[in-house]
Amino acid sequence: RVQADKGSNQYQEFGVIRFELPYDGWCLNPECKRHFGKGTRFNAKKEQDGAYFSTKIWKFTMNCATCPQEFVIATDPKNSDYDFRKGIKKKEEEYEMGEGGDAGDAGVDGRIQEKMDEIYKVGGHAAEQARQDQKANAIYKLEREQDDKKRAATESERFDMLVEFGEARRHYDYDANAALRQKMRGKRREVKALEEEGKGRGMFEDVPLLGHTEEERVEAKERLGAAKAEAPRSVRDAPFRASERKRLLGVSTSSIFGKSSLAHKQALKPAVLASTVPAFGAAAA
Repeated sequence: RVQADKGSNQYQEFGVIRFELPYDGWCLNPECKRHFGKGTRFNAKKEQDGAYFSTKIWKFTMNCATCPQEFVIATDPKNSDYDFRKGIKKKEEEYEMGEGGDAGDAGVDGRIQEKMDEIYKVGGHAAEQARQDQKANAIYKLEREQDDKKRAATESERFDMLVEFGEARRHYDYDANAALRQKMRGKRREVKALEEEGKGRGMFEDVPLLGHTEEERVEAKERLGAAKAEAPRSVRDAPFRASERKRLLGVSTSSIFGKSSLAHKQALKPAVLASTVPAFGAAAA
């Protein structure tokens, strides 16, 4: 810490920390005797109070939250514990040691323990016994071995298939790329053609035309054929009659001397137009 710096927290400035009680305890003030649970936090002053070999002993001083009683708790590195020195009484939590050196069943409800033993006996021992029986059963072992072999063969075939697929894609990557580029070029041409068609129809650029599929083309052709079949005969035969009238007019007005001259063609044009236009008008009507 810099000499002129007071510190950035309350421990650096005042030596105060947040201390949690490691055990339950009671205030020793006769007028208070308040109980504090394990984990209760206090603002405590932290100070060094000697050492045990090379390990420092820390002392924590705090006050009761109800009365002015002062608590002093220090670390005990010799016993790996805490020493409640002053103002507070530690709750002693001792257990009866079992035969294996571990904590026994002291403080545990007997009914709960019996229920746990019963559950383990039904579930744990029964399941373990079933596993042992299956391991000792020759038929079961043979079935398991066959299943493992089938599974291994299936996984091997799948691995070989994946390897072949990867090799094929790796060797023909140029062809795949060329096919993809050709497909994208075709799509761009279709989009451009639809844009040109939309412009020709006077549509806005923000409203593009949609492409048509083969099913839509067949359906449109069928509907057009049905419309022609339902139309009157005069309308259906109008194009044929107009072409026949034009051909007969050409034969009747053509020159008998073979190839017509330019003047003859120019004189023939108004007559041809006059004979064909009424036909189209009648067909439309």
